[in-house]
Amino acid sequence: MKNRSINQLSKAILAILGLMCLGFSIVIIILLTPGEQFIQEPNYSFYCGVQSETEPHTDITQISVLEQRGMILFKESCAPCHQCSSEALVGPGLKGISSRKSFRWIVNWIQNPSKVLKKRDKYALKLFENFNRAEMPAFPNYKKEDIKAILAYIELYP
Repeated sequence: MKNRSINQLSKAILAILGLMCLGFSIVIIILLTPGEQFIQEPNYSFYCGVQSETEPHTDITQISVLEQRGMILFKESCAPCHQCSSEALVGPGLKGISSRKSFRWIVNWIQNPSKVLKKRDKYALKLFENFNRAEMPAFPNYKKEDIKAILAYIELYP
């Protein structure tokens, strides 16, 4: 009788250990497998800015890689203060910015707005005065390619 109890206990322990090994193996496989196989890309729409959703929706799967990169950068750095429309938030609306200022000016402004203000640039001074003398933070690490991506994203909105 005693041997039978020990035998059953041994089988139960082995079964538990087997299940633990199986579970551990599954976790290892999941951790070592590239995420794309387990994470389904969401099907969602997006809009520029943080105040309202007045712009037409654009399906993220229908925009270029450049525009997607611009969307990420815009949301990280620009959206807290700007919209892609002409509506102002903390800073001016960015609708049509590419037609208002040259690409070179935009790059200089984004990378170092203080420097542009110190040069007494009329447009920069007007922005500074119109927005309560609030100076835009500098983004010196943004390269021209990053700024092109942001502008491409902004241009998605009419």
